[in-house]
Amino acid sequence: MRLIKRSNLYQKHRYSLIAFFAILIFLFYPNIGIYDWVKEVLYCGFIKLSILDTKVFPMFMWNSGLLAGYPAADQSALFVSNPETLLFSPFIPLLLILPSAVFLKLLVLIHFLIGWAGIQALSKTCGWQARQARIFSALFLFSPIIIQHIAIGYLPWINLYFFPWLLYFLLQDNFYKNWLGSGMMLAVMLLQGGLHVFVWSVFFIAFFCFFQTIFRKEVKSLLSFLLSVLSACLLALPRVLTSFQSFSTFGQKFFSGYSSRAFIKWALIPPFFTPPTMDDIEFFIEEYIDGVPYWDGNLFWGFLLICVIVLPFVIRLSIKNNDRSETSGKALDILSLAASSTLILLLSFDGLYQKGISFISDMIHLPALKGMEKYPYRYAIPAYFGFSFVVAWYWEIYLDFFTRVLNHTRKLALDFWGSFLRFAAALRQHKKIFAWIGGIMVFLCLVFLALKSSIMGWVNFQIDLAYVGQGAKFLTDMMEHAGTIPTVYYFNKAETLLSILNRILVFLTVISISLWLIGVTNKPGKQRSEKPILRELSVPHWLPEALVILPLLIAFGMWWRVSLATPQGLFPEFIMQAPIVSWEGETGSLEIPDIKYSPLSLELEISEEMIGKTLVFSQIPIQDTRYLELEAESTVFTEKEGKVALKIKQAGTVSIQVKILSVINSAAIAAAGWAVSGWIMLRLMNKKNL
Repeated sequence: MRLIKRSNLYQKHRYSLIAFFAILIFLFYPNIGIYDWVKEVLYCGFIKLSILDTKVFPMFMWNSGLLAGYPAADQSALFVSNPETLLFSPFIPLLLILPSAVFLKLLVLIHFLIGWAGIQALSKTCGWQARQARIFSALFLFSPIIIQHIAIGYLPWINLYFFPWLLYFLLQDNFYKNWLGSGMMLAVMLLQGGLHVFVWSVFFIAFFCFFQTIFRKEVKSLLSFLLSVLSACLLALPRVLTSFQSFSTFGQKFFSGYSSRAFIKWALIPPFFTPPTMDDIEFFIEEYIDGVPYWDGNLFWGFLLICVIVLPFVIRLSIKNNDRSETSGKALDILSLAASSTLILLLSFDGLYQKGISFISDMIHLPALKGMEKYPYRYAIPAYFGFSFVVAWYWEIYLDFFTRVLNHTRKLALDFWGSFLRFAAALRQHKKIFAWIGGIMVFLCLVFLALKSSIMGWVNFQIDLAYVGQGAKFLTDMMEHAGTIPTVYYFNKAETLLSILNRILVFLTVISISLWLIGVTNKPGKQRSEKPILRELSVPHWLPEALVILPLLIAFGMWWRVSLATPQGLFPEFIMQAPIVSWEGETGSLEIPDIKYSPLSLELEISEEMIGKTLVFSQIPIQDTRYLELEAESTVFTEKEGKVALKIKQAGTVSIQVKILSVINSAAIAAAGWAVSGWIMLRLMNKKNL
């Protein structure tokens, strides 16, 4: 009995186990990925240094030189407002006891387990068989999407592991559990720096609720969407409030969306790169197709894309097999998921998202809408996961559909073969005619081959005569522009025409001989008056599963290898540095003695020589003054080329404090919201168990 249980567990979770061990190796292997891993390590270093060394909350980064070039860090020095950091993650206490790189790798494993648990909860809710749960596990966990972005340092993409939980709550019949659970998932994404994932998820939920309203004819679905977004903003209030204040005017230039060529190529061809060393990996992953970068836009679908293409036929077959029952209840939600996945996939193609979001942004005068997601092709990510779930839901129907296609194809092949035999019998009756025609055609081909040079010479001679007005009249008339066109042009045209005639002759010869051979080799005994009784074929269940899994394993393995490319010791640790300042009109930075700074304050001594001068903070944008407060009247804030500057009026101590009260208040409101939401969710869960 115990062996049977173990066998069933293995059958259901074998792909999850493979993915788990891959992530486990990633955790313990002393290497990490490339590109933005530097940024993530520095972010964590600043958080850790602020809390452990300066004993204050990491509010403000006076010197962001190590992060120069990253758009979010350049936009504002208020670190707490940066929407792509893990500052508000519930797992941040682990950072205080672990090195930054190890913490980030452990976070990947934790979120992998969260995603796996979500798959199990979703499987239980849907009443799936082991095969369906296994397929969705493979499509979700083996998809290179998450590991690909982990490899290049886009750590906020680990929030995609919450997607199964998002689906779990969206498919709940209980109205309160539906919107509250979805809102909690969205809030966690925001708090953990997953602004991009949050934006895609909001679009996905909006489309889902829209189609659910149409199919179910219930307005409460739209109400659920609004409540989900509002609750998410409340539960992530410190992140939403500070980010909106700092980035409300932040706009970015859009990248291109997918072209059909880029999408199909990357969706069907798994990534495969074999650099001699990982130092050469950039050569393999920095390709662009129609403006979309390989390292970010390469989204492999594999056999899933084939399943998506035939999905309408599978849904029709499902409705036919289940009469009308398939058009009621949870099946309507699956149709809504399929429709929303289709619509959000369309947004990933070039032009659609850019035009739509730009129109809305300009209409309401909110540039931040254009800055939240500048890569339209990323909307294919929630589409992939949405379709993964839909395909897993219909997987048993897919097996039936593939079996029907196989048998129908065989029937068409047999019908074709029967027609071919009848055609061959007709040819047999006239085989002598085709023998003569074939012989004549072969003879003509040989004659043409033997006389080709002579024919070409004669044609060229006629062209020369016509060129000077002495040849055949029809040729002379065709050369009315001979004064401006050289004779070689006419020679080439004649040669091309002769080559075409040669091909036509060869083609007719092959056809004639083929028809003769079919008639000669046909035997009347091969024809049957009655059709044989054929046994129904069935597609082996392992075959479609293998077509799904094996290419995904290749793609996953390629990017998993890149995630182990760089030794951890090569990444810099964050060092708290004094702000870079200079006098107005002077080049070069200025060193101010006795300057004291922390993420909450800055204090400097002003001497008599400094009176009347303007001190410019070259890394702090002027809009950040809304978070800063001067505690002395000896100086005032002013602007110099978009940067913060201090106009010095008298000597003394200048103290600049970072305003933290709004963050404390918003955090308190969010904490209360989490307490209430958690209590409500526990009540709902207990009520269901009862």
